[in-house]
Amino acid sequence: MKCAVVLIVSDFEALEEAYALEQAFDALGRCDLSEPFYVLISEGFPNIPAAFIARHRARRIEIVDVADVVDSLVRDHPWLAALPDNPVYRVTLLRHLILERFFGGEAVLSVDADVLWRTDPYKLFGHWRGGYFALGGSGFLTYAAAPEWFDAYRAGLESVLTGGALTADFEEAKFGIKRVQHDQHLINHLQAKGLIRNAWEACHQSPEFRDLCLMSTPLHPKLGFPEPPALLAFRREGGREYFNDALVPFWHMQTSFCLACSFHYLLERMIAEQGGRPPFPRPKAGRDNLKAMLARQLRQLIIDGQIAEPRLQALRPLMFRRGIYEAFFGGELPLALFTDRYWWQAGVFA
Repeated sequence: MKCAVVLIVSDFEALEEAYALEQAFDALGRCDLSEPFYVLISEGFPNIPAAFIARHRARRIEIVDVADVVDSLVRDHPWLAALPDNPVYRVTLLRHLILERFFGGEAVLSVDADVLWRTDPYKLFGHWRGGYFALGGSGFLTYAAAPEWFDAYRAGLESVLTGGALTADFEEAKFGIKRVQHDQHLINHLQAKGLIRNAWEACHQSPEFRDLCLMSTPLHPKLGFPEPPALLAFRREGGREYFNDALVPFWHMQTSFCLACSFHYLLERMIAEQGGRPPFPRPKAGRDNLKAMLARQLRQLIIDGQIAEPRLQALRPLMFRRGIYEAFFGGELPLALFTDRYWWQAGVFA
């Protein structure tokens, strides 16, 4: 098995600001990797500072230019020219074909750039010999080994990009989306068609995972357990985090969760003085979005330097992933956040 993330680097400084790669790779390096972790750059490898590449290569993080792999895929499949320009959608749709070709069809664990590892991913998932899985049904961490899986994905992607019948009926009812935008959309659609099967539940029941909390999103920590407990208690011990007695081996620091962390700092004083509860960080149709919308607007005003109030100005670093990582993994943030008083949903924490 190989572990890899695939990236497009149009602007390295912007990418670093958006994803705090330095901190994420430092955390990965501290996991004492048993095998190299691959960072495959599909576009823009020359934009990465050589010192950045060398520093992380010393910790078994291999940052590799795979533009030639992308070129060969486009030559073999001209329909790939219709990939979207949006770099996030472009790279997620294409990454599984890159991974298959670069690793010669070997089993591969595909990882998003916003995963912060606390455990060596090879030791964590290296035991698995079962079928494909998407952890928690999310595309942020996907394991694929069988040629048939890659064949099904390729056929699905061709259908997406050429208006084929296989994906003509795609719809994501949750958000009313009728066009495949990223690989999770496509994978879920292929599962619904019976062309691939997600074996995550069987994998999650493995004895190796008995004492772990494997969350697809920290916004729903109970789902990290095969049998969710009634209530949770969070603790940090020895530089590691636990829900109840289950170790958290990685954190999916997705945008919505980072927003929840920012909201905590923006609303902490208000909640402490007036009660209430912070909103779910991402406004959703069909529910009261006012608090979330106001918090997001306040966050953006702070980022843009439009706020004169000194206390809020001081919070600006905590509106970005880099600041969130420092506060979350080096400070006291989670000890307050994961409590019934400050969590967005009641009845989760004791």
